[in-house]
Amino acid sequence: DKFNWQELDEIIKQWQPAAIIIGKPLDENGEQQLITKQAHNFGKKVHNRYQIPVHEVDERYSSLQAQSEFAQARALGNAKRKHSKNLDAHAAKNILQRWLDNLCIA
Repeated sequence: DKFNWQELDEIIKQWQPAAIIIGKPLDENGEQQLITKQAHNFGKKVHNRYQIPVHEVDERYSSLQAQSEFAQARALGNAKRKHSKNLDAHAAKNILQRWLDNLCIA
């Protein structure tokens, strides 16, 4: 297992989250692909290791949405090209927001 569990151990210890949200990679039609099963298996490992609920959220278009938001921020002068390295963090924010939005609907 190549994953750096020590780093996640420290994050879990520091933040003590009540749940973990992971992206569920699906293709454009909402169908599973090889990486979908890998993400699911990772979520099961996280749940088993920390005994914390793990929620999978459809991550389709989260990166495109982050790129669009970044482009809008640049156009307004609120972001610089060097901030583009934060796109993964913005995509993760979008995935979390989807989960929160679904909580409010349910």
